Amino acid sequence: SAVFTEYKILDLEYPHKTKVTPDFVGDIQDIDMNSEMTGIYHYDHVFCLEVFEYLIAPMTALENIYDLMKHGGKLYLSIHTLYGLHPPRGKDSLRYTIYGIGQMLKVNGFKLCDVKKKELSDMGAKQLLQFYKTEGMRLDWDDPELLVEGYLIVAEKI
Repeated sequence: SAVFTEYKILDLEYPHKTKVTPDFVGDIQDIDMNSEMTGIYHYDHVFCLEVFEYLIAPMTALENIYDLMKHGGKLYLSIHTLYGLHPPRGKDSLRYTIYGIGQMLKVNGFKLCDVKKKELSDMGAKQLLQFYKTEGMRLDWDDPELLVEGYLIVAEKI
């Protein structure tokens, strides 16, 4: 297991309930690649957790993350597949399938190393299946990803 002795935080100027002052203020979708953050640092690990549902330009964000990382560096990314709208209102924008995020990572120079599923509870899965059937949704009922709430992904910069 890795031990991190030094880290830098990038966050928005006015995030929700900031607990730690960021080292860099900005949006991962719109980084000045000549800034102090990118000119000095190339990171071994990037954690992007509970962020991607808020992005309007996720491909740009992945390109920028790629540029911030050392070759062979690891990206730890969480995504939602099934999750209700949540605060801040008007900012929660996108959901991802494992197939879509896998292609997005590949196009941007990453390879998948590990994927952990966040499964629904038995009751939640039963109720969701009932909802899908009641609404007459034409789904791939045999897809093992049908009832996954989200993923924690580890990808490597190649």
